[in-house]
Amino acid sequence: AAEQGGEGQIPASLAGAPLKVLFARARDISNRIVSPSTEDCGASPPPSPGDSKLALALLAKCGELAEECFSSNETVQDANTSDLEYLMIPFHQGQVAAQCSDIDKRGDALKAAAAHLKRFADRCLAMEVVSDEAAAACRR
Repeated sequence: AAEQGGEGQIPASLAGAPLKVLFARARDISNRIVSPSTEDCGASPPPSPGDSKLALALLAKCGELAEECFSSNETVQDANTSDLEYLMIPFHQGQVAAQCSDIDKRGDALKAAAAHLKRFADRCLAMEVVSDEAAAACRR
């Protein structure tokens, strides 16, 4: 179930937490939403709609904080190795958004997911994470 703090709000226990802590929590929730484990035999509760909102709120905050980690003109070679995982924030946002099961909100959720995934791809291209050949294939 979603942590205390109101649905879609970052819990007070995480307010002011460093990016590393926020991202680890967001990634854990996101992974549970995207790939619910049946191996735990019920050890982890199934994801709830509140979990999706919490994950998206945490990831949005992480995205804000991670902007300071990368400059617009640096490549993946220039970036701090420990910050590279933050390039995945929009990818996780896209995955969580795409999991919307409410049929009335599904279209908007998929548009949001596509926007997040496009932002992820654009950042990867801008930072030269992929080869020139792969980048050319993406532009086709």
